[in-house]
Order: sequence, then structure tokens, then C-alpha cells
Amino acid sequence: MPIGINTGDGSIMFSGILDGKCHEIQNIYENRTGIAGLVCRIGFATIKNLGLTGELIGTTHASSFGHQGGTLYNCYSTAKISITNTALSTNYAAGGLLTEGRKIINCYFNGQVSGTEASGLGINKNAINCYNSGVVSGSGGHPYS
Repeated sequence: MPIGINTGDGSIMFSGILDGKCHEIQNIYENRTGIAGLVCRIGFATIKNLGLTGELIGTTHASSFGHQGGTLYNCYSTAKISITNTALSTNYAAGGLLTEGRKIINCYFNGQVSGTEASGLGINKNAINCYNSGVVSGSGGHPYS
């Protein structure tokens, strides 16, 4: 079960600090209805100093670290990310690091991401010193944003 769950009638967002202290979460596997990610829904939170490998599959949103909001600092992922809903809609997103985020700093993605709206880093308002060297495929999206 991810941190910050989507309850269906509202969400319980994670709004703290998750410091991985330069560790790596290896071989994570999640295949769930709705949102898939280490943190399902991110509020005003910071995730920092953390790496992730494995596979995350969701029906509407999927990413390594989470959906909506928050700051990602000094993190990376080599995971395989995908969404299973193939309807062409901007409401379904797959992101290598985040599906959406406020700020990403000193982070990279070097995995695989596929979905209707797919992006390597995520649909972010502010990415600083970040890069995507992973494979991005989808019918729409933002491969390097």
C-alpha cells in the first residue's frame, strides 16, 4: 500500500518530509486500480535523497514517487512505469519521477514509461538540474519535461 492513499471520495495526501538518506528502494512492484507510486498522493511534501527500482502499474496515474504536488530533491528512478487505461485523455498520466509536481531539483529518470500522457520527469512547473535518459512512449506527452 502506498503512502498517501486515494480513498475514492477524497484523498489522504502525504504532507511531510521523506528523507531516504541516499538509500535505494529496490524491486518495488505495484499493480493497482487508480494511482500507483511510492507515494500515491503528495500534498505540500518533500521527498529527498532516494532512489527507486522496480515496476509500478496504475489504471489512471503511475510514477515512481507520486502524483500531484510536492518537491522532489536529489532523487532518481530506473523503474518501469505504465498505465493500463488506454483511453485518450489528459486525465490519465504516467511520469518517470512524478505525474505532476511543483518542483524537481537534481533528479533523473533512466527507466521506461508508457501511457496516454507520458513523460520522463513529469509534468512539472519547475525542474532544475534534472534529466531524462529513459524510454518514453505514449500517444501524447512530454518526453523531457
